[in-house]
Amino acid sequence: MIHPHDYNVTCVKFCGPENEYIISLDCNSKPSIYITEWQTLTRLHQLYLPIIKKNRTIENYQLGYSARNNILVLVENYRDQHQFSIWDFRAENFNLITSSNDENQSQCLKVEMFDLQNTLQFAVVEKRCIKYWRYQKKSLELVNRIHVKDDILDSEISPLTQFFLFVTKAGKLYIINSDVNQTDISV
Repeated sequence: MIHPHDYNVTCVKFCGPENEYIISLDCNSKPSIYITEWQTLTRLHQLYLPIIKKNRTIENYQLGYSARNNILVLVENYRDQHQFSIWDFRAENFNLITSSNDENQSQCLKVEMFDLQNTLQFAVVEKRCIKYWRYQKKSLELVNRIHVKDDILDSEISPLTQFFLFVTKAGKLYIINSDVNQTDISV
């Protein structure tokens, strides 16, 4: 019985050093992030997100969380682009670090976070493409793309090896090393 939201919730994720918080995203004309302590279901924060594209509806959100860096990567899906925002996440402090966009016709289906020592790197899973992004030196950089012939059904990153796994609707399973060196790959 989590507290009520104002509109449709499009993403929910456990966060925090010991997964003690629930992040939920309310997708309406004033989109907001709710931070809740899960054991007591006490709402700690409700933060309104900056609306980058005025008078445009956000179709949904996707969220990734890096426990090592205490960073949230939020992707807002519009009809023709993704809007990224990277947040420093602390229970007492929740700050926007940067935002950027990616012009794209395909929606972000999932955000997968690599748990790397010295850098924040994440994968954005789209219908037939996976894009690796890196945040460093206060900028977000597209590192590489992996194009797929079949629709992607689901994905996951191994916490032990940092290998990226995904399965297509055709039933093919792919395992990719996190150190992909080419900038544009087709499988």
